Amino acid sequence: NGIFVNGEVPGLNIINTFIRGTGQSCISLSGGGEGYLIRDVRCESTASAGSSAAIELHGIKGAQFIHNYIYDAPGTTFSTASIFRECDDSRNNVYKDNVVTSALAKQRGAVVSTPCR
Repeated sequence: NGIFVNGEVPGLNIINTFIRGTGQSCISLSGGGEGYLIRDVRCESTASAGSSAAIELHGIKGAQFIHNYIYDAPGTTFSTASIFRECDDSRNNVYKDNVVTSALAKQRGAVVSTPCR
């Protein structure tokens, strides 16, 4: 993972960050938490299709994801999951002005809600 948060972190902000080529998530937020701000993050060729997503949420509520760019770099030859994925009881999250350009996003949508157990 580029950034992994396990448990609630009051006032968590992840801003103006660039993460490249992770085998797991660009950002993984687990264990609950509310009101986070993730803004101006670039996730390049992150996550592995089938096991994680570029930005993965487990039990996260009311977070804001604003102006993030999730994409695969030209020439990426491995399978990625460059999408937002809401797992378990994640809800009421806000997605605004994000750019998600991966093939998987074109197929399933930029934000996928699914059980992730």
